[in-house]
Amino acid sequence: MIRVSCILSTLIVCILIGHVIGIQLTVSPDYILGGNPLALNCSVDHDVNIETFVTFSKDATLIGYIQNCKENGITSCSSTPKCHCDSNSEYHILNFIWNYTPSNENMIDATFGCTLDASESVIRVKKAELSNVTVSPALSVFTATESATLENIICTALCWPECSFQWTGPNSFIYNGDILRLSNIQKSSSGLYRCRATNVVGTNYSNFFEIRVQLFTYTVHVCV
Repeated sequence: MIRVSCILSTLIVCILIGHVIGIQLTVSPDYILGGNPLALNCSVDHDVNIETFVTFSKDATLIGYIQNCKENGITSCSSTPKCHCDSNSEYHILNFIWNYTPSNENMIDATFGCTLDASESVIRVKKAELSNVTVSPALSVFTATESATLENIICTALCWPECSFQWTGPNSFIYNGDILRLSNIQKSSSGLYRCRATNVVGTNYSNFFEIRVQLFTYTVHVCV
């Protein structure tokens, strides 16, 4: 028997003894967070029998298999939340789904795989993360003249999945986005500001910084 392993996260085609088998593994959601379930969906050609033997692995270690649409060949997937089998007649695809919940300990990136006979599809899934939040330029005080524009103050955090950013300030000020821009700034805008970044991990905040708005001054020349 010729064994051809396919190691791609996109749709792959494996040629086995003259027969073409398509197999694709997707993982939802696309991040690892302790205690948060992952659905490993192994999609294969519709002409593969539903009674086939599909295995699932994490970092090359077996975590379970579906045989005859049964969890580890014992309990029907229709009677357990651990697995599921269905078909998509429109696209001629069979879906074998294994539900896996990572522990809260040693959360790191992981490689998940599914195999069917000699065909394999793998995908790398990153751990969820949220770093400290920083503001640049890294100043504790920004100054601006009344009626001017203060811009290009940037909020940064290392996030997976992506973060949403929000700025807060005096007088219930709220601004959404990672780049703060204040146009036609007024004296009432003086005060303390900070940025927060939020994703599935939680919320982190930057240090406070101050914006000082100075009154616009006019120079009057008197001719005598």
